[in-house]
Amino acid sequence: MLAAAVELFASRGFDATSIRDIATAARVQPASVYYHYPSKEALLVAIVDRAAAQVADQIKAAAQSDDPWHRLEQACVAHLTALLQGERALRVLATEIPSRRTGAVHQALVRTRDAYEDMFRDLVAALPVGPAVDRSYLRLTLLGAINWTLIWYHPGGDAPATIARQIVTLIRQGAEGKPDAPDARPVSG
Repeated sequence: MLAAAVELFASRGFDATSIRDIATAARVQPASVYYHYPSKEALLVAIVDRAAAQVADQIKAAAQSDDPWHRLEQACVAHLTALLQGERALRVLATEIPSRRTGAVHQALVRTRDAYEDMFRDLVAALPVGPAVDRSYLRLTLLGAINWTLIWYHPGGDAPATIARQIVTLIRQGAEGKPDAPDARPVSG
């Protein structure tokens, strides 16, 4: 059931998938799905939690360098490789946005996302960057760039590891830029 739900959520999206669709794909009765998961939302939370834990383990195993930039690069390579070449549950993790859900499901997705992002928060906190660099924006930019590859990536192009390294290199060049760069100013108009 979980595998069928992952496939359908990854290919169709959560909202376009019904419990009946999942049951049909899993070759069970819809009541069987409800026996294991009280709702489609509970199934989503189970998938996202499992995917986040799997990728977190891969990232922790990969990010072992003493150099903080290299450690971040290793984490990004592991994240992007898992996202683009790993199990489809990771696509569900990257695309199912907590703001689309309410109540307990929203809270569960936010907890999972925040725990996952804490790894990157720690990696970014260790980086030697210029004093004007906002580490929160650096982390969010990095994760946004990596996760956006789901939109434009095509197998046969650059390998996920190459893409991750290029993204980290671009961010590093900006983060190690001139410490006296002018602050961003709002654009009027």
